[in-house]
Amino acid sequence: MGHAKKAVALDLKDCKSWTCLGNAHLTKYFSGSKSELKELHSALKAYSQASRAEGAATDPDLHFNQVYNWRNRDNNKSLNT
Repeated sequence: MGHAKKAVALDLKDCKSWTCLGNAHLTKYFSGSKSELKELHSALKAYSQASRAEGAATDPDLHFNQVYNWRNRDNNKSLNT
């Protein structure tokens, strides 16, 4: 997580850095923080920033991870209701 945050700080317009930060949050969620939706929300925020950065339109990993995150967030919400 720390390296991803440092990468974003170096260049706020870099799609890959934001995607890595989103992936770090998603990994943290799946590594045992599943009850904490804040990790999924933080990942979505990072992916949203990445989608506004240069190069986002041609980054399939970003789009896949963003949709995957939405799906897991929605599944988690339905389990909690």
